[in-house]
Amino acid sequence: MIEHWIRKITRFEPDFFATGRGGYQGYFVYGFSKRGIYLLESSHLHNASYKFCEDWEVLSTLAKDEIINGDRYHERFLHDINWGRKIRQMLGYA
Repeated sequence: MIEHWIRKITRFEPDFFATGRGGYQGYFVYGFSKRGIYLLESSHLHNASYKFCEDWEVLSTLAKDEIINGDRYHERFLHDINWGRKIRQMLGYA
C-alpha cells in the first residue's frame, strides 16, 4: 500500500522530495512549491497524509499531537477509499 500511495503522489510531479523530522520522522515530504503545498506521506501503515501550506520544515519537526490538536494550519487525509480522490482535489487535478 505504501508504494501505491507514493506512486500516486509522484504522478503529480512534485518539485522536490525530502524527509520529515521530529514527530514526522518516517514521513516523506513532497513539495509542490508553485502551489504552496507540501504533502507529508508516511512510510508506515496506519498513518495519514498531511498537507502543509508553509513552514513545512518547522512544522515537520513538531510532534504530531502539536499539529493535530494545535492551531497550526494543516489538512489530514486518512488512507481510506477516498484518499486518492481527496489528494487529486487538494492538488487541483479533480
